[in-house]
Amino acid sequence: MGALALALTALSPVPAAQAAASDTHDVITAGTPGWVHVVDHSNGNLQFSMRGDGGFSLLGFPTDSSAPFLMAVISPPTGSTLTTGTYQGLRSPDATHAGVDVTAGTGCNESTGSMTVHEISRDAGTNAITSVAISYQTSCSDLRGELRWHSTYGFQAVSISPQSLVWDSVNVGESADRTVTITSMGTEPFVFGVSHIVGADAASFSLPGSVCFIVTLNYGESCSITVRAKPLKIGAQSASLVIDDNTAVGHQTIPMGVSGLNGAKGTYYAAFPARLLDTRTGKGAPKAMVQPGATVRLQVTGRESVPAAGVGAVVLNVTVVGPTSSGYLTVFPTGASKPTASSLNFAKGKTRANSVTVAVGTDGKIDIFNSAGSTHILVDVAGYYASDNTPLVNGAGGQFQPTQPQRLFDSRSAWHSMLPGDAYVLLPVNYGAAINSHIRALVVNITAVTPKADGFITAWSGSWGEPPATSTLNYAKGSVVPNQAIVETIPCDTLHCGSGAGLPSIAVYSQKDTHLLVDIVGFIDDGTLADGLRFQPRTPTRIVDTRTGLGWPFALTSNDTALVETPTSLLPPGTEALAVNATAVAPTGNTYVTLWPQLPGQNLRPNVSNLNAAPGQTVANAAITLIGPDNGAMSPPRNAFLIYNFVGTTHVLVDLVGTFWLYPGTASSPAPGAGAAKPSRPTHSFVAPPAVLRTR
Repeated sequence: MGALALALTALSPVPAAQAAASDTHDVITAGTPGWVHVVDHSNGNLQFSMRGDGGFSLLGFPTDSSAPFLMAVISPPTGSTLTTGTYQGLRSPDATHAGVDVTAGTGCNESTGSMTVHEISRDAGTNAITSVAISYQTSCSDLRGELRWHSTYGFQAVSISPQSLVWDSVNVGESADRTVTITSMGTEPFVFGVSHIVGADAASFSLPGSVCFIVTLNYGESCSITVRAKPLKIGAQSASLVIDDNTAVGHQTIPMGVSGLNGAKGTYYAAFPARLLDTRTGKGAPKAMVQPGATVRLQVTGRESVPAAGVGAVVLNVTVVGPTSSGYLTVFPTGASKPTASSLNFAKGKTRANSVTVAVGTDGKIDIFNSAGSTHILVDVAGYYASDNTPLVNGAGGQFQPTQPQRLFDSRSAWHSMLPGDAYVLLPVNYGAAINSHIRALVVNITAVTPKADGFITAWSGSWGEPPATSTLNYAKGSVVPNQAIVETIPCDTLHCGSGAGLPSIAVYSQKDTHLLVDIVGFIDDGTLADGLRFQPRTPTRIVDTRTGLGWPFALTSNDTALVETPTSLLPPGTEALAVNATAVAPTGNTYVTLWPQLPGQNLRPNVSNLNAAPGQTVANAAITLIGPDNGAMSPPRNAFLIYNFVGTTHVLVDLVGTFWLYPGTASSPAPGAGAAKPSRPTHSFVAPPAVLRTR
């Protein structure tokens, strides 16, 4: 039937008394529960001719060449004359059945049906039919409709365009709109009632905005309805738009179909760590320290392993080297206003790094603002999140699988000695055979503890046996310095990994002797595991500042916990986790801060930290935390997470840089509606095979 948009013919005849006596009508209509066609003199040509058996034929040739021609052949029972009344019908008449043969482009060898002759008149001299009004139905394609020739007998009919709503592939979780227009083609008014969606996949379609409701259409008048398809799964989904009306059938039915595509938007692509900016050497920006109040504009797309298109956000490691005073950096998308947020805080003379996830701005660039003093800035890229399907040419991206924080390695307990300088450790992890092959990267918090000298740590997949010329964190002698990282995995090699051979693994290199802690807070899968989360970046937005009372009214004291409700306005539908930058400001003791979700009955604080700070320091660290359910109209907390401070008193800042949302295409259950609890997440835990020390 061509590009289909469903519509049913309003097939209700109306008594002649309801139509103007001077109005005569020539029309043929044919409709099924899946489509409808109407031909009259406004949209085609009609031909009426008498038959030798006393019946007639009426042919409708539409002007639109894509629409089928309509043909009706009507005959009285054999040996009878066609008069007003109701007849049972066959394709060919016999003594007890009228001939009722109506086709719309295709016909049937045998069919049954019925018809009602509402009026019929003949020429007194020739007995030829001069006017006729018939309602019919036939089993051939389940057709039903109206026939009129020079008749004043009223009827209802509608033309629906398109006759079905069919979308091409739409990314799961995204939406596309189509519009269907209903035009009255009958003599009698057509009145819309309520429109609703029915069918097995009704949840994948909705009616945004206004719809045609209690609208009356006279001949030639139209009303349009917009339908939004938002597939909730991969593959074909179908439903029907049902429009209640004042016809005899009582409704119009329009079939709809959409194919859900497993798109790339929000998925993560790991990259081999590479340096994008080094103001010491002039790479990516002029060779000079960045002055106070200055902004560095950095091209990130189309460089190293970051593609030129299809990038929504990048995961970076940002480092300041040799700042001349204390200050902070703010990293944000080019083209956006500089937000009230910080990405990295630093002290005079200290080399400091932080993981930064930032949306890509105009022309694939980001801006880096320096608040105070002069400093060199380094930027290394670890991966990126897709903004559209362009990266699919490189294969499918991965989804984030948050887990309960779990320690993968602690040199203090595993080795009772430090990771030696200029050496690295291979860290295999075993989530079980069903999971291991799907792991593409680990989301870890890496902490250097009391290093013997100033230096740096680099985390990478371990490929080539040589660390890249990048850094993950920088440490000072005797300090405790954490940083979050998303580290690509490869199978641990059989030569060195022993029982960990073949398991997903990462490598961590240290320039100087240091104790090393590695905590896993989640992993990036291959996009196929159940309940994976995808990322949506945003310009950094401050949601907690205990100095001003934003998010929590007081500084956190020793062993103190704050409960933070995330503003609903900042959360896209389906949000389950937040990507944040958390900062401890001037603590009074050697403390650590931990973030974790406020979940009903699951508020046990994990035995890990998100950041560590010494007295008087201002220290930031990236973190990802799940959030509790949105309780809708119920009492708080809503979309909440908790912040714990270990010792002393500290102010805390939290800047939101993005959200992780449940991808419907791999969700184990439908996304909850407003006010519903989030579905229980799968529990992924691992066994850590022995770590392997490697020297360069």
